[in-house]
Amino acid sequence: MIDIIKVACLVLVASIFAVYLKQQKREFATIFTIVVCIIILLFLATPIVDTFQKFYEIVSGYNIDGAYILIIAKVIGISYITAITTNLANDCGETAIGTKMDIAGKIAIIICTFPAIQNIMEQISILVK
Repeated sequence: MIDIIKVACLVLVASIFAVYLKQQKREFATIFTIVVCIIILLFLATPIVDTFQKFYEIVSGYNIDGAYILIIAKVIGISYITAITTNLANDCGETAIGTKMDIAGKIAIIICTFPAIQNIMEQISILVK
């Protein structure tokens, strides 16, 4: 289970330290922020994997194609990765890079969901005939 208190404490301490670093050495503050974000993601990796495994077990009981579950997991992962990296770029003052990352994430989601969209279109065409 996620110990949100530990994560919150880490974020608060890291934020205070990052503000101090920005005043002293701005380039170190950026590196520090990125490292803290990676540490938080690593801290959350196990609960995320466990949650997806439980979700897969529940859904597999309903005879839903596993490919759709994989698509949902990919879309959620892409969304979070995109949001985190976009925010990091914006925090570093690189809003142009952050915007491009946001666009890349949206395109990745479209590409990821294309098989499901194609299947839906095929089902509609069968019903229309």
